[in-house]
Amino acid sequence: MNEHLTDKEVVAYLKKIIHSNPLDIALKKSPFPHVSSNQLAQQLAGMQIARKKFPDLYENREIIYPPKVNLEQTSSQTAASYKASRIKGPIIDLTGGFGIDCCAFYQHSCKDVTHVELNPDLQTYSEHLFKTLDYSIHSVNANGLTYLKETDRHFESIYLDPSRKTSSKSKALFIEDYEPNVLEFKELLLAKANQVWIKTSPMLDLSQGIQQLQNVQEIHIVAVKNEVKEVLWKLDKSTNYSPVIHCVNLETNQNVFQFPWDSISPTTTYESPQTFLIEPNAAIMKSQGFSEFSKKYGLDKIDANSHLFTATTIEPGIPGRVFKIKEIAPYQPKSVKKKYGNQRFGVVTRNFKLSVQQLRQKFKLGEHETDYLFFTTVKGSLSVIRGQKI
Repeated sequence: MNEHLTDKEVVAYLKKIIHSNPLDIALKKSPFPHVSSNQLAQQLAGMQIARKKFPDLYENREIIYPPKVNLEQTSSQTAASYKASRIKGPIIDLTGGFGIDCCAFYQHSCKDVTHVELNPDLQTYSEHLFKTLDYSIHSVNANGLTYLKETDRHFESIYLDPSRKTSSKSKALFIEDYEPNVLEFKELLLAKANQVWIKTSPMLDLSQGIQQLQNVQEIHIVAVKNEVKEVLWKLDKSTNYSPVIHCVNLETNQNVFQFPWDSISPTTTYESPQTFLIEPNAAIMKSQGFSEFSKKYGLDKIDANSHLFTATTIEPGIPGRVFKIKEIAPYQPKSVKKKYGNQRFGVVTRNFKLSVQQLRQKFKLGEHETDYLFFTTVKGSLSVIRGQKI
């Protein structure tokens, strides 16, 4: 780690070229005698990620960023803040990484935070981050589980973000696809803390995770601007097979939607599209809690497998996108081409035989932010619904 990266002239240079390709910078001669081209490229890549993912850090010229791969695996500032609003201290993060989550814990939850990171280089960057922000976070270069076994401390909360084992397991559908395998160390974790929080990929199967972990009290499906970023599992010492599911869509005005896992049922009502079409947000789609969503907001499904809903009235803050229905027609390619071809629409497919890309190519459809075409199934029949986003 080169502290000359925080020199005033270096920071000014990097901000001036903030839109440049870091690979191009790495191939050029550095204009600074004490900073190499590769170091400039790494810092530039870090600043570009921070600008979108951790805007508060981007504004601080004293931050030095680790390699890009370490930042890509890190929670966003928004997601970290959400976790900090739920997790109580004292907290230990066993897979601390660059330390974004620990910073959020320290800022929002408590001042007693322990950060453990196995990679010595990455832990150095983290220590520098904490020092720069003047956060009294205890940082340790160690294996998190080994450190936990050896410490005499008992924590209110343990947090860990296990990594996927191999590229062949990139989808990480099950708990055993992660390292460390929480199933092997669950007793240790629950002996050392009152609650354990585990972050996993959105791909992990919820039903399987609940059955395997057994002690799950809450599951938080965290989306940011309608893209699911992570799933948080809260465990404690009591056995539970019906945790409360929290569906969260950050950086929107949508309400948090929650329901008990055992209330999920295929039972719901079906109706032809009425005044409004409602598309549940990505977190609810992941949860599969469609029957509870329907009951909560007085909605009807338009088809068993489309996962689109309809209603004559809409509550403010409903957790999803709402469209005023303009037209409904059977899907007939010639008719669609004549009526909508060579125009601009947002395109959504649900339970439909063609993809969005195929439909755009087939009917030469451009993009639009508010005028949408839904290609879907309505009561078993392929249909096209035109809607205006509200």
